[in-house]
Amino acid sequence: MEIPVVEVKSDSIKTRFLSAAILAPIALALVWLGGWFFVGLILVAGVLMVGEWDRLCGGSGRGLHVWLLSAAVVAVSVFSATGQWNLLIPVVVGGILLASVANRKNSSKWTALGGLYILLPIVALLWIRSDVQWGLISIVWVLVAVWATDTGAYFAGKSIGGPKMAPRISPNKTWAGLIGGVIAAAFVSVLTGKIAGAGTLQNLALFGGFAAVVGQIGDVCESSVKRHFGVKDSGNIIPGHGGLFDRLDSLLIVALVIAGLNLAAGKAVLWQ
Repeated sequence: MEIPVVEVKSDSIKTRFLSAAILAPIALALVWLGGWFFVGLILVAGVLMVGEWDRLCGGSGRGLHVWLLSAAVVAVSVFSATGQWNLLIPVVVGGILLASVANRKNSSKWTALGGLYILLPIVALLWIRSDVQWGLISIVWVLVAVWATDTGAYFAGKSIGGPKMAPRISPNKTWAGLIGGVIAAAFVSVLTGKIAGAGTLQNLALFGGFAAVVGQIGDVCESSVKRHFGVKDSGNIIPGHGGLFDRLDSLLIVALVIAGLNLAAGKAVLWQ
């Protein structure tokens, strides 16, 4: 089933801007406060994404498998807040296995994929923010890099156009947009690092650009799932943006990759 390419109208752009102007400060305030405030933000977003993913994959957003994955989100959030990190991976694995078995008559593989797609990035975000010295700036860096990528890619793609990145999966994405996103992310990465007083110019620009590429890959992956199920948006919870996955697809993958690289390198932040 082909999804038609729809031109973005000016009123839609205004709606997108207003939604971002309202939600972004709230999210940043909870990120700044940290602790249970940040955990609560992640918990609510995670539970909402579980239901949204099930509906995206042809389900009703209800059922035992949805409750099991939602319970895993809650458990992961609470255990991270109380410092019980050794319990997180068993909860993730157990939650995904139980939910997949509970939904075996319908689509266990998509339930399992959704569990990985949601729970692992949640663990990554909670782990990054938990660092006492660098947690706040690291999360802010991830957020602004992703937001800058989306903004730079949108305006570069609209103004320059040119060859498509993946016309069969995401027909609105262009290589010019990707380059614009990389440049924007590198710029805000340098700016964020310098404000925080950490990182060299070269490392900040390099990892900002890297985050942009990873984020665009995450965006295309989510688009491929939507195209597989013949839907345009993953939901309608955010006016002008669609669903949570439409807004967070890049962030989920970037957070997971950055956390993995931090862990492998043994550093709180890669760009130091």
